[in-house]
Amino acid sequence: MPDNSDLRQAAIQRACSIADEIVAGRRNVIEGAKELFWEALDDYDFAAEAKKYIYDSIGLEKAYGLLDTYSDLQDAEYQWQKDKTNEELLAEVRTELLDELSTWRHRQQWPKSTS
Repeated sequence: MPDNSDLRQAAIQRACSIADEIVAGRRNVIEGAKELFWEALDDYDFAAEAKKYIYDSIGLEKAYGLLDTYSDLQDAEYQWQKDKTNEELLAEVRTELLDELSTWRHRQQWPKSTS
């Protein structure tokens, strides 16, 4: 049976592969981020490592917050800002999430996926 450090490394490595596909444009940003957080990283208890925010121990707290914001905004029954539509805000959040995942991926030590 793998120990916790093996499970942690495997979860991060799987997240790296998903992030590679997102950054390369082979996977939808939102759907890929959902898989990254809700499947790949869910295999290990990163919440137990959190200092202040979930996933802050691996530098993904902002990306997770952006995905959460996207979900909330998508479900909003009213306009969040007077000067922008919710659709414009969704596009901005999607772009920020892509940028954040790209930055995170460049900081990781695993080789880039070639698939």
